[in-house]
Amino acid sequence: MSGTELTLTPEVVEAPLSTAPPTWVARFDGWTERLGEYLNPILVKECRQALKSRQFVLTFALVLVCGWLWSIVGIAWLGPGVYYRFDGPEMFYGYYIILAFPLIVVVPYSAFRSLAQEREDRTFELVSITTLRPRQVIAGKLASAIVQMLVYLSAISPCLTFTYMLRGIDVMTIVFVLLYLTAGSIGLSIVALFGAAVSRERYWQMLSSLGLALGLFFLFTGSCGLAFQVLRMQAIQVDDPDFWMANAAGLTAYLSYGALLYLAAAAQLTFPTDNRSTPLRVCMLVQQLLAIGWMGFGVWYAEMDGRSVPLAMPVINLVIASTVHWYVMGTFLTGESPQLSRRVMRQLPRSFLGRAFLTWFNPGPGTGYVFAVANLCGVVLLSYSVLALVSTDAMMPPFFGVTWEDLARFGIITVGYAAFYLGLGKLLFQAMRRTSPVTMAGALLVQALLLLAGAGIPLVVQWMSDYQDTVYSAAHITNPIWTIRLAVGPMGGGALVDWPIVWGVAGGGLAVFCLNLPSVIQELRNVRVAQPARVAAEEAEERARISPTVVVPRNPWDEGGETR
Repeated sequence: MSGTELTLTPEVVEAPLSTAPPTWVARFDGWTERLGEYLNPILVKECRQALKSRQFVLTFALVLVCGWLWSIVGIAWLGPGVYYRFDGPEMFYGYYIILAFPLIVVVPYSAFRSLAQEREDRTFELVSITTLRPRQVIAGKLASAIVQMLVYLSAISPCLTFTYMLRGIDVMTIVFVLLYLTAGSIGLSIVALFGAAVSRERYWQMLSSLGLALGLFFLFTGSCGLAFQVLRMQAIQVDDPDFWMANAAGLTAYLSYGALLYLAAAAQLTFPTDNRSTPLRVCMLVQQLLAIGWMGFGVWYAEMDGRSVPLAMPVINLVIASTVHWYVMGTFLTGESPQLSRRVMRQLPRSFLGRAFLTWFNPGPGTGYVFAVANLCGVVLLSYSVLALVSTDAMMPPFFGVTWEDLARFGIITVGYAAFYLGLGKLLFQAMRRTSPVTMAGALLVQALLLLAGAGIPLVVQWMSDYQDTVYSAAHITNPIWTIRLAVGPMGGGALVDWPIVWGVAGGGLAVFCLNLPSVIQELRNVRVAQPARVAAEEAEERARISPTVVVPRNPWDEGGETR
């Protein structure tokens, strides 16, 4: 045998590249797989903990036992005539109470405790260092609450079918009552998660836990009373177009505020240097645009239906709702930290138009204050402009005798009070930050105390004086609720708001706004900074990991291919 070595080289077989587009089944399978990866870690963890806990086992057992007992006791209470009477609503109401307690009280409170306990046991730090984003954490805990709701619904749904067989209640009533109950439970779970995310310190968690428990019990009793009225009056009128329009408007508000609370809860879980404010401000602006759209559509729909609508009524309702909205939103916006991280400053707009229009979406109490006041002022001006275009008479259509003078007085007062109280709260936050940080819960508490002091102190002084009659006067100029209530006419008795009081409110708001201008200008001077090379390389590596580069041929004779 010769000494020549025989070298075996493996044969390289190139797999043919498939250029056929994926089918819809493959695309749907890929979408569900990505969705499962998005929710699966937290969802599986929360479901294992929740469904194996003593609280869930005890609650589920009580639901089954109470449903079984009501099935027996209810039929015995109705008597032999149940076969001939329409007793379905009575039986359904009993099952509703059994189902409403876990859905309104137990599930939202469990969602609150699941996130609050993560902070108490210091296990959230382990979750935060993983690749899971804060929105995935909130979505996973919310999905776990929805799974618990489905389990409770599956336990009571046969009983609800039984009530339909007793007659007296139709299928649409059962469906809509359950839809309202489920939607309310999901909304309360989002509120509970937001409360747990905001309450970081232990004493705030205790106060939030107590307040949430009391609020859930009150909502449970209120929902039971509302369900009784709906079943008694047969309020579900599916053949009425107004019913569907009201549900569509309510669904719009429900989804928009649910999205806002979801983003706010996720923002509280992210790291401090991230941009927490811009997505929330965009959502707030979208909510305001939706409210304006629904107001205009409602007036147009009523006119097309042949109904005479007093145009001043929807305008006043829109301005009042917008005032409450932007006051609450402004409370959180003015409670933000004025310090911008380098990460946020790398995302600031650089062009002139971008700095002119997009700067107000940047984090900061000064830009947040101007953002809230400017949006409220824009709503008032837009509503009054549309009202002036469609109105042909100096006197508005009859609505407590509202005139243009009343509307002008009303608009100036609402904007003035918002600028005054939000600006005063921002100045207090600015002074408090010199000694200690200001949290979102603390900002909400300070603004609530300011509003209570402005409304309550004049009333207490008047009650302690010799003049005991509760009559509006210039001493109540700091009371925004009473002043706004009387700004558009005698809607509840008492004297009207005179122009000196209106100019006093406007002057106070303008003075506080001017006091806040130095801090606003300081925030406007923030400019975009360059991105470090190391950060750019890390982000490019992360993008390559998430979306790897694939080389595909452009044609059968192409050897190099095209990068996608």
